[in-house]
Amino acid sequence: MSSFTQLLQEVREVIREETIEVVASRVSAGDVLVMDVRERDEYVDGHARGCIFVPRGLLEQRVEELVPDK
Repeated sequence: MSSFTQLLQEVREVIREETIEVVASRVSAGDVLVMDVRERDEYVDGHARGCIFVPRGLLEQRVEELVPDK
């Protein structure tokens, strides 16, 4: 079994990072969906424009209705 550090390194090798400008452009174009899974008070303090808010504790219950096109 991989350690957390090994798993993190493996993930970093296959996931590319994007700038906020690229992400904002893709969200505006409808190419991607951004979900904010923080708690409500964190979301209210500030969030990305166009994101869908669903607290982590409710993600599994609500993901089917929020993201029907997987």
